[in-house]
Amino acid sequence: MVGYALPSMLPSRHFEIALTVALYTEWQSVLTRPEHLPPGTNANDAMGFLRYLASIAHLQDVHFLWRPFLRDPDDDMVLECAVASGCQYITALTVRLPNSVHQKVKELALRDEISVNQFIAAAVSAKNGFGDDAGLPQVRSRPCQSRRL
Repeated sequence: MVGYALPSMLPSRHFEIALTVALYTEWQSVLTRPEHLPPGTNANDAMGFLRYLASIAHLQDVHFLWRPFLRDPDDDMVLECAVASGCQYITALTVRLPNSVHQKVKELALRDEISVNQFIAAAVSAKNGFGDDAGLPQVRSRPCQSRRL
């Protein structure tokens, strides 16, 4: 995962996590998959982190379903939670790459023996100067230079 900044600040008096049972169940399903686990961790580690988040989160009941509303049906659960809890902000990261770029990233990740998610997380980490202590795999390829349009 790329978003280490907010979880590292928990618990916080500046913001609160809103969570529904449906969203928690989805997180369990996704975050315990081997391709989404950081190196050196297992599904039990992911479940421990999720239990911690649930213990400090605001459990939100949802009385109105906004389905289907978004392109990805699983994102509807995030929208429902946000609307029901009156969230001011939603933090999420979905990376949609053009097919040619996605294919190249898959090749580079395979060469480095990591998942595409780990490759992207490591590249973003390296680009932002987080270095080796971020707990991410080292990417052997050189990151691209970004340009402002």
